[in-house]
Amino acid sequence: MKLDECVIDIRMAQRIVADKAAEVVCLKISNLGGLTKACLFRDFLVSNGLSVVSEESWGGEITTSAVAHFATSTPPEYLYNTTDLHNYNVEKTGIKGPETRSGKLYAPDTPGLGVKPDFESLGDPVAVYG
Repeated sequence: MKLDECVIDIRMAQRIVADKAAEVVCLKISNLGGLTKACLFRDFLVSNGLSVVSEESWGGEITTSAVAHFATSTPPEYLYNTTDLHNYNVEKTGIKGPETRSGKLYAPDTPGLGVKPDFESLGDPVAVYG
């Protein structure tokens, strides 16, 4: 069984493990509070023998690059699947970013997320801090 959008805190991850409620758990990075927390949840689930899906609710090149890096850092035998979200969009939010080849998503190997924001596509900022 695959659970989607169920893990929002560590107690739920622990309960899934304790109850043997699933074989696969979908982890959406933003639902978990970002990449660092998503890695903690993923590592807990994987250490207990569960496979994970590297996901996000939606996004373009920037989001998909984060998803691809998260997937790449998951032990291959525990990565169930991931999605190339950016290929479902007409508008582009980033320049470069992850590639898909032969049905697989590949994280960029350049510094950071490996994608540059497309400021022309994104438009003027709503707010500027700093």
